[in-house]
Amino acid sequence: MAEFQDSIEIEAPPQAVFEYLTTNEGMTAWMGQYADLDPTPGGRFAVDIAGYPVRGEYLVVEPFQRVVVSWGFAGGDELPAGASRVEFLLTPITGGTRVYLRHLDQALETYVAPARRRALQERVASALLIMARTASAHSDEQQLFVRELAHCAILPEHFAAVHGLYEGTETLMGLDLDVDLRWTLLTALVRGGFAGEAEIAALEAEDDTMTGHQKAAAARAAVGDVSVKQQVWDAVLRDTSIPNDTRWAMVSGFWAQARTAPEMYVPVVADYFDSLQQIWSDHTFHIAEDIVTLMFPKALAGYVDGLDLVAQGMRWIQSHQDASAALIRLLREQISTTERMLGAQAADA
Repeated sequence: MAEFQDSIEIEAPPQAVFEYLTTNEGMTAWMGQYADLDPTPGGRFAVDIAGYPVRGEYLVVEPFQRVVVSWGFAGGDELPAGASRVEFLLTPITGGTRVYLRHLDQALETYVAPARRRALQERVASALLIMARTASAHSDEQQLFVRELAHCAILPEHFAAVHGLYEGTETLMGLDLDVDLRWTLLTALVRGGFAGEAEIAALEAEDDTMTGHQKAAAARAAVGDVSVKQQVWDAVLRDTSIPNDTRWAMVSGFWAQARTAPEMYVPVVADYFDSLQQIWSDHTFHIAEDIVTLMFPKALAGYVDGLDLVAQGMRWIQSHQDASAALIRLLREQISTTERMLGAQAADA
């Protein structure tokens, strides 16, 4: 499943940030001109942002810690209401809260039939470019659309706009081009092959912080080269010395080309299944759980002819009846998700 991740720091405690995510008054003060929110699981999530009607529902509400909503645009064909999922994770830090944002593009990159996918990806990215350029100056929606544009860029004109914003040759009135946003833009350029190690090293030297080094690791993992992907894969699965935050940053960059160059990832599929028991024995339960889940190659489902992840997963379970029950449960969950993805793609064909 394709995933966009980012984080911002807010000078307010988690309790205050949570109110902005769960009350009409808070949401309209933060982003949007209209909000109708029912912050309970299954409750309504409706916000108008820069004239675009975002519609979905609350999926998870954990006070002061985590909010997950479904997300899409009412009446939209490319990303219909509720078609994707956005997660806000609130972490207290000195002086405020770090908000981790994860946006899972379930409809466009996961459930749309392969024959229709490229055209829809281009239309969504082009729409995000227009929305970024027309959003209100200094607004949070302006930041959101620019970040999503970076995540979804696929055509040369999309990357040209991202490059212009990063280099300062294109400006949007009121856009706060802070270091976090610059990392988002740079990682997109790396993903598209329009930037590389020189640019990553330069920004990392400028942002000489723990967060900066983690974002540099994510950007390096996003390089579209088979040897780089293999190095990242081996490090994530086998290097127990890597700090956890750095490991997860590398994961976020690793799958960057899964939908545009899926053949690059085929060599790791067999290694995933061959390495499962070693992963389970070498790492703590929580780290092993995340590796098994995040590195399962379901991002390739429907993208590589002849690749049957469901059959491979079931064969592994049948031949490893003595494996940990928790490991088998996690693998079954990934197989089930893959089956749903393939079923939706078939229905959309």
